[in-house]
Amino acid sequence: GYILTAAHCACDTTSDNKFQNIYAMITNYRNTGVIHVRKCAVVGIDGCGDIAILRVNDMDGQKFLSWGNSSTMKPGNECYIVGNPRGEDTQSITSGVIRDPTFVDTGGAQILETLWSTAPGFAGNSGSCILDKNGNIIGVYTYGTQDFETLGGGATQKVAQFVAEKMIQTNQDYRLYRGELGISAVPLDSAAIVQLGLQGTGFNVRGMVVTDVKPGRPAANAGIVVNDIITEVEGLVCGLNYGQTSETTGYWKLPRNSVITVKVLTAASGYSTEVAKMVTLSTVPPASEDGYLSGNA
Repeated sequence: GYILTAAHCACDTTSDNKFQNIYAMITNYRNTGVIHVRKCAVVGIDGCGDIAILRVNDMDGQKFLSWGNSSTMKPGNECYIVGNPRGEDTQSITSGVIRDPTFVDTGGAQILETLWSTAPGFAGNSGSCILDKNGNIIGVYTYGTQDFETLGGGATQKVAQFVAEKMIQTNQDYRLYRGELGISAVPLDSAAIVQLGLQGTGFNVRGMVVTDVKPGRPAANAGIVVNDIITEVEGLVCGLNYGQTSETTGYWKLPRNSVITVKVLTAASGYSTEVAKMVTLSTVPPASEDGYLSGNA
């Protein structure tokens, strides 16, 4: 059988070395009520999505959870987190609601879309499933904020299932984040509109404001500059949508060297001209970005 968990529970995050002694406690082995402990082998890890797949033997007849559909989740939908918070409660469950089903922390390590909830989570909850009201998996809990245990989440079911199936098929690591633009961006919210001097102009556009462009990388090579507004990537409208739909969501399945279409409202035109730019995703990330946090090792 296979176990879905967080990558940082299965490897040394500074080196990607997989832990050799990982054990799973099966609290209701084959519906007998008996606790069994089984040693697990790490099938694969993905640092960007913070996802790992473990293999455990002799699990025929064991009950398992089914995948849900994170794409149907909306803010306010009820959800649950199971796990072992603080290592002190092995069969706990907390409840909350979906805060944001497609949050993208563009300034953090987990650059793909994540599902945030208000269900309390603590150290020890990492790798726990986030469940919908029917008990189906809609995400994997991997991180929370430092100040509030009720703001946290992890990879959506859409991301986690994609990665998990690749690992099981290939029996090895799967690096999800394969292509990149070489920018930082934030959603075009009211604060960004004021910063760009567009308040009071009737400006009504969704998008991601480019805050940094790395020299020599795909966006820079395509002529995208700071304060340009990315409105679409591969036909996906970017910007505020229950939080944000990041430009990364438009290409996270694509390999490096893919050519994608990026629509940009240019700062140079005073945001009056939208230009479609053909951008080739990076083929080789800088050595400083290799490793667990970027998912590029």
